[in-house]
Amino acid sequence: MKHTKNVTFDRAHFSAYKDFSLVYEVVYFVNNNDYDRYMDAQQQINLKLKQEFEHHLIKFAYPTQVNYLQHDLSSENLQKNLEASFHNGRTNS
Repeated sequence: MKHTKNVTFDRAHFSAYKDFSLVYEVVYFVNNNDYDRYMDAQQQINLKLKQEFEHHLIKFAYPTQVNYLQHDLSSENLQKNLEASFHNGRTNS
């Protein structure tokens, strides 16, 4: 933040572990009341953080979700497919 024009750093804390993230609270003051200047400063800070992560080869895991569609939803066929999936050690799609 020291290279961001019209910004005064106040504090930063690692505040929480979440399911898919580490949460930090960073407080800084933009010494200007123009919203566009505030957004420019925020973007510059965020892009600098991204650049530093990339420079240090720090990567982020992104949460994924897989949805399987079952065409025949009868309970008998669903049960057979589930049993086959667990028996084979995989999930059928």
